[in-house]
Amino acid sequence: MSRARGRRYDKEPKLNMKKVIAVILAIIVIIMFVIIIKNIVTGDGENSRISSLSYFASFNDNKWGVIDSNRKRCNKSII
Repeated sequence: MSRARGRRYDKEPKLNMKKVIAVILAIIVIIMFVIIIKNIVTGDGENSRISSLSYFASFNDNKWGVIDSNRKRCNKSII
């Protein structure tokens, strides 16, 4: 009985590059999700202060103007 392992076994083990690349990509994706979730929870950045303004037409002293929802007048008035 021969102790040889056959043709499919090599003496020197090789890395499967597809598996190595897949593991590296999976680690990068997990890190990206952790960073995104951290930013959402902490609320840092420009997205944390989103507010919508509504504009209203106003008529005063025979002039039309525009007022936003914070009750500030816009600089331009319409005659």
